[in-house]
Amino acid sequence: MTPEQLALVYPDAPHRGNKFIFLFMVANLGAVIAYGPTYGIFIELSQREPEHIRGRLQTNVFMVRNALASVTAFLTGLCLNSTEYGGTFSWTIGFNGIM
Repeated sequence: MTPEQLALVYPDAPHRGNKFIFLFMVANLGAVIAYGPTYGIFIELSQREPEHIRGRLQTNVFMVRNALASVTAFLTGLCLNSTEYGGTFSWTIGFNGIM
């Protein structure tokens, strides 16, 4: 690594990461707890739809959810493409701005 790259490395990161790992685990657990009942409700509602349109509610909800997840992933990649993160842009939103 070059001296410029070494200056960007935080040597104490392995000892400070446990807090962030735990917080991300809690956030992920919350998402899983929220998704489970949501999928159950969607299945109940789709079973009440008439036979000829059954499944449209689930399809539409999942299409919108996946489209918005793609947009947010793209914007996150775009906004974290500065030289600080190994990219080429002169601007960044920063990790704290994303969180």
